[in-house]
Amino acid sequence: MIHIRLKYTKFYLILFLFPIFTFSQNQIEIPLEHIYGDKNDIFNVRLLHQHYRLTAISEIPSLNELIKKEFKGIPNNNNISFYFKTENTLKLREFIYQLYRENRIRKSEFYNYIQNNYIDTLRLQKTKTDFSDFCLILLKKDKNEFKLLADVDRDKNFKNNVTQKFNLNFEKDQPLKTTKILNYSYNTQNQVTFKRNIFFYPETQQFDNYTETVIHNNFTDFWKGKTLIDNKELTFYYQGISSERGAFFFKPNNISFEDKDIWFKSKFEKYRGDTLIFNKNILKIDSISSDLKNIYITKIKTLEKNYSNYPGSFIRDFYLVDFENKKTKLHEVLKEKKYTLLDFWASWCGPCIEKFPEIEELQNLHSDKLTVIGLSTENDFQKAKKAVEKYNLSWRNFQGMTISNQLDIHSIPSLFLIDENGKIISRDDIEEIKRILDN
Repeated sequence: MIHIRLKYTKFYLILFLFPIFTFSQNQIEIPLEHIYGDKNDIFNVRLLHQHYRLTAISEIPSLNELIKKEFKGIPNNNNISFYFKTENTLKLREFIYQLYRENRIRKSEFYNYIQNNYIDTLRLQKTKTDFSDFCLILLKKDKNEFKLLADVDRDKNFKNNVTQKFNLNFEKDQPLKTTKILNYSYNTQNQVTFKRNIFFYPETQQFDNYTETVIHNNFTDFWKGKTLIDNKELTFYYQGISSERGAFFFKPNNISFEDKDIWFKSKFEKYRGDTLIFNKNILKIDSISSDLKNIYITKIKTLEKNYSNYPGSFIRDFYLVDFENKKTKLHEVLKEKKYTLLDFWASWCGPCIEKFPEIEELQNLHSDKLTVIGLSTENDFQKAKKAVEKYNLSWRNFQGMTISNQLDIHSIPSLFLIDENGKIISRDDIEEIKRILDN
């Protein structure tokens, strides 16, 4: 009886492990290179909030007093703000909790801080840390400018750091020519030390009754790796704080990120566990090593065609539903002429309305080879119906919310030029679309 059980145990173990061995054979390891780029290399990582806001402790005046005692090189000026730069907000809260337990900040201010920030002190660990675990930033406001100092070497001395000056009218969307890239290091929870490139800058925010200045930061470095999928090269980028906090970007070689806005880049943004389609393969992003030296992806399935949402791939056959709920298959429309232009729009979108005359001109100039289809991305399609009448749109329009979600469209207007076989020829580039149609 024992032998029979062992026999069946071995049998089930083999059955259990077989899929794992089969699965691992399809896993691909992609080595990554750490690239120390410039300010033009910033990726749009929603997880990091592109313009990452640092923590100011305005609720704890006694902490500001403590900083002035502990740190050197602080200018003799009342109009100074301090900001904590940390990769772990919880760590800062635990540090403030520690200062409270050591009676180094006032009890009333600590209670006010935890109430304002909805902090449960029972969840805070009684860890031992000090100021050197954080990068402190000093912002001094004078009559005509901001002066910003960051203690990136964490020696509690602002004097030996670079002072950066910004005009009071400084705007975050302007070229950050006066902002210097600084060397910056930190340790992750996995005890991995990362040496990064970073820059800090102020931003003035206007509210109804007051004006607030805050400090933001951006990392300019990233990780990059390449692999071959069925003899076609695929490039992966990773941008983040650690293996737990970051985003992946995949880039087919026929796609350029240069001269494209952040919304274009975000179409290629993925996270751990996401799937992507490349060269007829469905790929799954499994993980990234804690030292960010390798990405692991798995081939899940091979498709007949490369269905995706970027030029060179194919678009799936969707049902086009008009404002009277009548259905038409997209691929039937594609066969009408050599090209079809899909225009994703909404009645409330000013730039979408501005594009209508250009689209009308394209339709009139190339009526022999171009079909134009409008897809409204709003839920209230009655408003879209009225907009079609108001702007006298001569092309067919349909409800487009479902299709825009399936194509992962984040911004409008969005234009797709598709050929009669369902291949995406161009996307979101009206000038390129004009050149293709002119040939």
